[in-house]
Amino acid sequence: MSDLSPKPKPPRVSVVMAVYNGQAYIGRAIESVLAQTERSLELIIVDDGSRDGTVEIVEEFAQTDPRVRLITGQARQGPGHARNTGIDNASGEWIALIDSDDWYTSDRLQVLINTAEAEGADLVADNQLFVFSEEAKPHRLLLKDQRNKLFRVNQVGLLENDVIGRVGNYGLLKPLIRRELITTNQIRYIDSLRFGEDFLFLLDCMDVSGSILILNEPHYYYRVHGDSISISPEIGQLRLLLETQNRYLDALGPGTDPEFLRLMRLRARQTHNYIRYRCVAEPLKKGDVMAAFRQVAADPGTTIFAVKGGFRLARRMLLSLWSKLTTRPSGGPDRNPGNSRARKAIGAARFSK
Repeated sequence: MSDLSPKPKPPRVSVVMAVYNGQAYIGRAIESVLAQTERSLELIIVDDGSRDGTVEIVEEFAQTDPRVRLITGQARQGPGHARNTGIDNASGEWIALIDSDDWYTSDRLQVLINTAEAEGADLVADNQLFVFSEEAKPHRLLLKDQRNKLFRVNQVGLLENDVIGRVGNYGLLKPLIRRELITTNQIRYIDSLRFGEDFLFLLDCMDVSGSILILNEPHYYYRVHGDSISISPEIGQLRLLLETQNRYLDALGPGTDPEFLRLMRLRARQTHNYIRYRCVAEPLKKGDVMAAFRQVAADPGTTIFAVKGGFRLARRMLLSLWSKLTTRPSGGPDRNPGNSRARKAIGAARFSK
């Protein structure tokens, strides 16, 4: 006898979260999703081989809310692979993304879905509020220009507004994407990348949609902390990102927009120069001047980076000496607690997590 009972209606949106050792912050991320005014959702959490209490925390939420789905059992393969797994298991009309250390405003999904459907968009994102872990209030907005409340950006615009070393990069956007756009065009995160994978995924989505609709209202809280890979990516991951960018360039056809091609080449050069800078700057930060000069000898073009790094090192030493010479009254309040660390951390968040 066949089962004639009606199949459950798919959720309106599938929220995909990749996580690795996220026990410190994941609770708030989950709570913010489950508290959405858009109730028709599923939260798919893909654990990337966590070794802390992450899985146990997620399981507790899953026991009380059936909308939470936990996928475990994979060895650590990176956030791109985990997000691909989440998308493959999603059934919602829309795909939303959230990092395990961030959180949503309660109306984020409803606002974005309504905006996308009203404008006929397959790809939409909102502004973000940066929050330094040790601060109670947001530090700054991702998009500071508030003149346009709703606008579209194409691939050229995305590249123009995602410059290495500048705060406010569009590559940090967390888009809401119509699932059909991803599945029909077989768009995937690059499994091997653990840094910069969000930007390339967004670029591929925009290759199909033509543009991304941006609602210039902050509904996403982006947490900046010392464990964020976007603050200080490993040099090996930067080199892998550069190799991927070069392969992307090689695959572009003869009909590619010349301005898009120019900006992609510029991005590859910026990544290359950032790698060269890091190869000199990191030894200087550790006080290993000889290692820095050996790098300069092997690559004379890094001399300018060594000079800049040397000036920064000297400045830090002078500031340290000044702080020792000038004393603050015992028990007196710090005038700007945490601000310098917040500026440094947010300024270093050049790509997506």
